[in-house]
Amino acid sequence: MNLESEFYRLPVTFDVARLREEVERFTPNAWRAHPQGFEGNSAMILVAANGEINDDLKGMMKPTPHLLSSPYLQQVLASFQTVVGRSRLMRIGPQRGVSSHVDINYYWHNRTRVHVPIITHPDIEFVCNGKRVHMAAGEAWIFDNWKTHEVINPTDTTRIHLVFDTVGSAAFWRMVRDAHRPFEVKGKGKTGGSVKSVAVEYREGLATSIEYEKHNVAVVMPPDELEVAIEGLLSDVAQDNNLATAQLSGVLRDFVYDWRACWAVFGNDSAGFERYRALLVGALNAAKEYSSGLKMRSNDADVPGVLSAWLGAALNPDMAQVYGGEQNKAARRATNGASRAVPRRSSRAAPTKPTLRFTRPVFVVAAPRSGSTMLFEVLAQNRALWTIGGESHQVIEGIEALRPASRGYESNALTAADATPAVLSALGNGFMRKLVNAEGARWHAMEDRPTAVRFLEKTPKNALRIPFFKKLFPDAKFIYLHRSPEGNISSIIEAWRSGKFVTYPDLPGWEGDPWSLLLVPGWGKLNGVSLAEIAAAQWRIANETIVKDLAEMPRDDWCLVSYDQFLEQPEVITQELCNFIGAPYGPKMREILADRLPHSRYTLTPPAADKWRKNQEEIDSIMDDNVARVAKLIDGIRA
Repeated sequence: MNLESEFYRLPVTFDVARLREEVERFTPNAWRAHPQGFEGNSAMILVAANGEINDDLKGMMKPTPHLLSSPYLQQVLASFQTVVGRSRLMRIGPQRGVSSHVDINYYWHNRTRVHVPIITHPDIEFVCNGKRVHMAAGEAWIFDNWKTHEVINPTDTTRIHLVFDTVGSAAFWRMVRDAHRPFEVKGKGKTGGSVKSVAVEYREGLATSIEYEKHNVAVVMPPDELEVAIEGLLSDVAQDNNLATAQLSGVLRDFVYDWRACWAVFGNDSAGFERYRALLVGALNAAKEYSSGLKMRSNDADVPGVLSAWLGAALNPDMAQVYGGEQNKAARRATNGASRAVPRRSSRAAPTKPTLRFTRPVFVVAAPRSGSTMLFEVLAQNRALWTIGGESHQVIEGIEALRPASRGYESNALTAADATPAVLSALGNGFMRKLVNAEGARWHAMEDRPTAVRFLEKTPKNALRIPFFKKLFPDAKFIYLHRSPEGNISSIIEAWRSGKFVTYPDLPGWEGDPWSLLLVPGWGKLNGVSLAEIAAAQWRIANETIVKDLAEMPRDDWCLVSYDQFLEQPEVITQELCNFIGAPYGPKMREILADRLPHSRYTLTPPAADKWRKNQEEIDSIMDDNVARVAKLIDGIRA
């Protein structure tokens, strides 16, 4: 948010000892990498979309189990008397920092971020617009993140701050009015209010009431909001090129006029989404010509990047279902009982199929850590195939009916019975929103979009979902990638130990380290067993399920690939796979495979035939009849 001063220290303090006590209760595996990838930075999610572990900027914000287990952190958030959006503990390692950057996402247009330092050191500095402060433990600060900012930690201390995003409230902005400003506000000659800080002590058993963000983006941005945003943006464009600025202004103001006209016809009605999208694409394409080389005056950010971020926030069709679902729930609660007395025709619209057809989609299925990401990333370079750019955990588990929590955390398995018309509609639209081709072009941004695509998907959890996808997409093809038990189980062990593959950090009833990778049926029986036994169970159940499910469909619909053979003969295997799925194997694929295979994005250490031997003693202990039986099953279907 663009503020009057770089920094504000709010007139409130907190019990540092109690904050540290709650923070230090969390296990190391509860932390996750920083979403922007800043080296040495990590975070613990306290409030997030749907109360899950994610970094989403939109969606209904709810507390995660981490926050619900921390009574004082809840009291701290409640003390600001404002609506709470995304919240987390942000950690910066020794001798690390956050590099200089600007937050240009439209999300920040009307939000500020509150910092409450918990563990810090006097030499750790926060820099904004060239001005430096040390935020002391127990204080509360906000800053102008529209300006260039960074954090410098030259010490051996691991810095931890509680941070949360908020649009504010009257009470909150009164706190800001009374805040201390360490730097004089230019032209006003003041350094902030003189109100004494209030100490918020921990109160045992205090019931807290926190309001969380539910409506943080518009399905369709109202024209008045869009106009204010555009005018504010234009007023900040540097005037080094008056002609280009004037031309850009004309394009954007015409866009606002057309948006207002479209709004008058459709409002939030989904019937207008395509027209809104066409207006957005047209405005962005026209603006490119005039905004290239232009900078924002206040932070030196590139205008094209800001335009893309701000205009992209004007249409969010994916939120129509989220908000509509919440409104439907409220309506059902309000009419509970009356609807039973008087039978009525349901007003809920029948599920609609996506406007895009997925023809002969390709699913790579494998046990976790089988090398499927490497295979996926090679095939994704084929110009005949489209992907969502990565794995589809959030798309699939973002559907309420498929969410593990909604299913009692039984497992990641989905059956043909789960493949309802409503799920097909939601899943198809979820894939459609993120669809990209081999060149990185987004389907939604294309003026001349294809009406049918070959879709490639790879998510390890899909090892337990083959009947589900076959019911949704009867013409689907499946590539089964398998890896030797020794190498695969060893890699699963290493993934658990790394803490980088945690999928369910607070799995109810689980007593071991945070659950990583595939949630297999019967996981509760693994409580108390060794990590090698858990890894072996994940490998065995995944492969056993794949073999069983593939055996129930026509042989022409699936093929088998050995990970070791793929490493040894990538060109031969890839050409065979392209032939199987009916995709061309042309010069681009040959060029990609001419050199050694690139490591996948999830590789912990480079592939090596005997890498598993570092865990040989553990692996030898679990190489029982069950593992041998599944290995024979795989050999059997290969024949």
